[in-house]
Amino acid sequence: MRKFYTEEIIPKKSPVLVHYQEGSTKGTFAYTHMHKYIEMLYCTDGNFTIILDEQTHTFEKGDFVVINSMENHTIYSTDEKGGGYICLRVLPEILYFPNELDFDYKYITPFLLSSFQRKRVFKRDEIKNSGIKEEMENVLYEDTNRNFGYELALKSHASKIML
Repeated sequence: MRKFYTEEIIPKKSPVLVHYQEGSTKGTFAYTHMHKYIEMLYCTDGNFTIILDEQTHTFEKGDFVVINSMENHTIYSTDEKGGGYICLRVLPEILYFPNELDFDYKYITPFLLSSFQRKRVFKRDEIKNSGIKEEMENVLYEDTNRNFGYELALKSHASKIML
């Protein structure tokens, strides 16, 4: 039986959350859960399976994954040596301004609708010149060092990744 976690159990700390998820063995990296955050993963090592609303996808080193807001997801390492990925979670509200012009809302809407069908996993070759790898490394650096203004830097990097 899968465990389900909701945002009520995962406390809201910030509109942008970053961490490096790693492990040294095969198995579950993230039990089934959902939250308001749009979640983005950049794999730095290993091979993984992710289940997104009961659809199975694989990703490996150099691949990028996007998970909709309020979408059930579970992540397993399929590599005997485990692996790791950078995890960036962004509240949708920071990527658009609802009281302003609505032109930016059309870009964020697909990430708010779990039923919206779109590409989930972007393979290394597809994103090699996109800057995603560097931006994901930048968010991890900013969150780790937390220099003055790092919150604005995180929001800026997250916006670039979404673009």
